[in-house]
Amino acid sequence: MSIPLRKVELTQEDEANVARSRMYALLGLGFSYPGEGLEESQNELWGLTRALYPELLKTDEPASVTAKALEPEYIVMFDGVDRRRHVKPYEALWYEGDRGKRQWEVKQFYRFFGLSLESGKNEMPDKVAAELEFMHVLAYRSVLAKNAAQGGGMTQDPNEYQHYRAAQRDFLGRHLAKWLPQFCERVVEVTEQPYYTLLAKVASRFVQDDLEWLSADP
Repeated sequence: MSIPLRKVELTQEDEANVARSRMYALLGLGFSYPGEGLEESQNELWGLTRALYPELLKTDEPASVTAKALEPEYIVMFDGVDRRRHVKPYEALWYEGDRGKRQWEVKQFYRFFGLSLESGKNEMPDKVAAELEFMHVLAYRSVLAKNAAQGGGMTQDPNEYQHYRAAQRDFLGRHLAKWLPQFCERVVEVTEQPYYTLLAKVASRFVQDDLEWLSADP
């Protein structure tokens, strides 16, 4: 997704937010049902990985793998076909207690920012791909908010950028960063598919590092 930036000088923070937004989009796509977009995005994903975590790529970028090749592994792990290798892709399933309440809290985050799940797919709001995509949107909008302020654009709230930064920090701290590391650890444990192994390692590191970055003084 390209961001229509005004003609203003980007700061290092702006550039970091652009990269963060894109990384979340790529991770969300990686944990979605394998499709054509996943194949097209792999070079970009591993390129960002090399910039952030070169130690995870001891050689050149992994060879591109087709969606058709990944589909059986996705079904086994995330659809629960083999209970011994099942990886629960929903946040609420990683906790005891009122799972419906946790899903409701995630949905409220989406609604507050005018977002909803795609109609007709009958998907739960706390699926890993959906939560990663939500972080992508928040990071994307934070860049637009700051760009509008720098370019003299009209915004309803002069502190809109900080609101988006706080929202990202809150969502990570209360939701995604609390369960995704365990989810990724389980993926690494059960899969022999190199794509998913590397994807899980990158996602776990990135989400935890991103929460630390957002928690620092802006």
